[in-house]
Amino acid sequence: QQQQQQQQLQHQQQTPLSHQLQQQQQQSQLLAQQLASMQQQQHQFQSQFPQSNSQHPNAQLAPVPQQLQQQAYSVQGGALHGSDALMQQSLAARMQQLTVSHHFLPDHGDLNKPRPYQPANPCVVPASFPQEPSRIFDQPALFEKFDLDTLYFIFYCQQGSYQQYLAARELKRQSWRYHKKESKWFQRHEEPKECTDEYEQGTYVYFDWENNWCTRVRREFKFDYKHLEDELSVGS
Repeated sequence: QQQQQQQQLQHQQQTPLSHQLQQQQQQSQLLAQQLASMQQQQHQFQSQFPQSNSQHPNAQLAPVPQQLQQQAYSVQGGALHGSDALMQQSLAARMQQLTVSHHFLPDHGDLNKPRPYQPANPCVVPASFPQEPSRIFDQPALFEKFDLDTLYFIFYCQQGSYQQYLAARELKRQSWRYHKKESKWFQRHEEPKECTDEYEQGTYVYFDWENNWCTRVRREFKFDYKHLEDELSVGS
């Protein structure tokens, strides 16, 4: 009987310890799986957004050491080693991921789907023709290479576009001034004969886009400053 009682007592003492070790082992395995999943998500994020990762200092997540995952399954001397360090690593990785996610929050522009290019005056053309304008036409430096005819064509035929803005800026850079009432571009042919705070008068060269698409000379023209477009800054 004494032997049976000792065996029962020993079994009762071992059962809570075994149950505790089993729970710790299950928790460790779960943490290891979570860390492996976060590591996989990290690699997917970096492969999809390589530029964003390189631009932001917090965008690189610390890799999960493989030895931590191995420690999660190691039981020595009746105690589980590495579970506390693994839990701390998991918490640190989660906080770091939250920090990175905060820097890549979506804005209102992300809600709008990219709109395909729609020509202003659609026409049936061969499929081999370019179907969309090149992104090179969004570069301001390119407009410095265009001659006046090209700049005028863009200004008068690409209304309301970024290219119209760039053409106007380049014309102003070349000392052309837009007359809002005349809807024409003027340039001094010589120094004004009369100049006041409200107007200047003299000989000007202007671009006739409505009739002959050419430059003409207008003498004794009074250019009222109230009709001068001054909203567009050349340096902007």
